Amino acid sequence: MKKIVTALVVGIGLTLSGCPEGGAGGGATSGDTPNQTSGDTPATGENGAASGGDAAPAASGKPDLSHVKVGQKYTYTMTNPGAPAMAMIYEVTEVGDNVVKYNQSTLMDMGSGLTPVGDPSEQKWEYTVPATTGDAPADTPKVETSREKVEVSGHSFDCLVTKMDNTKTWMSMTGNVPTFPGLIRSQVDGNTNMELTKIE
Repeated sequence: MKKIVTALVVGIGLTLSGCPEGGAGGGATSGDTPNQTSGDTPATGENGAASGGDAAPAASGKPDLSHVKVGQKYTYTMTNPGAPAMAMIYEVTEVGDNVVKYNQSTLMDMGSGLTPVGDPSEQKWEYTVPATTGDAPADTPKVETSREKVEVSGHSFDCLVTKMDNTKTWMSMTGNVPTFPGLIRSQVDGNTNMELTKIE
């Protein structure tokens, strides 16, 4: 369905701009985190690709959170030309059937190495079954999707890879259901600007 692709496009835009959640993907988080995944779940066809035509039904199952443990730390590195090096760390505090709660810390290098900026904030990733409504507008941007395995610190993620214009994102999935932490990698013009680099 075209609406699924539209929701995915919105989610990608929010992910790369760092805006609060409200985009696409099938889960939801609170605060400014890179796994904006509320709304409709991106879906793929039999070969894992879609380009704006009919898509598979939106996900209705539960996310597989068996890889998520209380006390785990997920570290993201962020690189932007002309800006200080940054990192973001998620420390898992609670894992439920459809929800992961964590403390998010932001670090920035202002010349003396990565240093925490402010206090950690409590965040929540939660999967909700996406609603299915009308079709997307006819002028929906073309989105290409595929699947790719990405390994981080011994953890293998089956990622939905989405390419639109000059942006490309890798989102963690279990089948057609999103799973924590959401965004694994994002690129603009072929340059990685955010990536999950370590899990401990």
